[in-house]
Amino acid sequence: MKAQPDIAIRPTREEDFAAIEAISRHVYPNDEPWRANFLAAHREVFPEGQLVAEETATGRVAGMVASLIVAWDEYDHLESYMDFTAGGTFRNHDPAGRTLYGAEVMVDPSMRRRGIGSLLYQARRVLAEERGLLRIRAGARLPGYHRYADRMNIEEYVVKVVNDE
Repeated sequence: MKAQPDIAIRPTREEDFAAIEAISRHVYPNDEPWRANFLAAHREVFPEGQLVAEETATGRVAGMVASLIVAWDEYDHLESYMDFTAGGTFRNHDPAGRTLYGAEVMVDPSMRRRGIGSLLYQARRVLAEERGLLRIRAGARLPGYHRYADRMNIEEYVVKVVNDE
């Protein structure tokens, strides 16, 4: 899928918060959306890691990524998303760390299939390279898993989703 030339990746600004919250509500309708206080905290601790995809003709926010740097060796790979993100605040951002942790990536559902996610991931790769980081790791939400968590583990759920069950 080819990225559209009418999409620009730029740093997240405070005026983007409402659009990010709205996208979050659409992407994760059963979860708490990203709120301004968290988005502001992300920008405060690591502004370079907070990016949006903007439709240049309209100024509409089409998607976003949120990232922080962590000292990977200080975490067990089985720790939760909340551990890796200090409860979603990114207050554990460590500029001396060697791992870019991709805490979020979202594209407005009405704007998918335009290569926006690819542009956002590419921007994240460029950030990691510019900072000389060793790796990018990411956490992921599993929309809908909460409805099945009492009956199956995550691995079983993922297999069923992949198999369209």
